[in-house]
Amino acid sequence: MDDLFFTFPGNPILVMSLVANKTDLDSKREVQNEEGEQYAGENGMFFIETSAKTSHNINDLFHEIAKRLVKACPPRPHRVNLKSETKTGNRRSLCCSG
Repeated sequence: MDDLFFTFPGNPILVMSLVANKTDLDSKREVQNEEGEQYAGENGMFFIETSAKTSHNINDLFHEIAKRLVKACPPRPHRVNLKSETKTGNRRSLCCSG
């Protein structure tokens, strides 16, 4: 599997996963679960087995990505703009005008 790995330098918000698909074809398995988990852990990824055919773990995959993105993104400061703009001339504001 080493020839499959590549890096994305300089992006701390990147979430990477190693996804083993076609779990519905267990008799044709080429990578054991333990091997996938070990490789993913050693390379900063999470591992999940899925089946697009049966939808097994598809929702869990995207849920895990979303959870990790929320943790990876720095919180944005809450800001309130209190700047007051005054209108000059004969213009009237459409908001709250009677």
